[in-house]
Amino acid sequence: MLNVIQMREYINMLLLIEQNNRFNQEELELLERMDNASASCKEFLDSVDSKPDPLLPETTGPVNETWDQWFEGPKETKRCGCSIL
Repeated sequence: MLNVIQMREYINMLLLIEQNNRFNQEELELLERMDNASASCKEFLDSVDSKPDPLLPETTGPVNETWDQWFEGPKETKRCGCSIL
C-alpha cells in the first residue's frame, strides 16, 4: 500500500506532466498559426534581391581591364620576376 509521501510524489509528477502537456499544447497551437518558413524566407529573399546593395559600386560604363592585372597570375610561363608569386 502506498504511504502518504509516495502519493504526494505521484500527484506532483502528474501535475508536472499536466503542466508540460499544457505548455506543449500552447506551443503547438502557436506553430499551427505561423506561416511556413519557406514562404517567409522566399519573401525575405525577394525583398533583398529587389534592392541594390549600397556598399557595392554600380558600374555604368565599360569595365576597366587594367584592373584585372592585379587579380590574375603571370601571363608568361617564365618566372614573373616578383617575389610574391
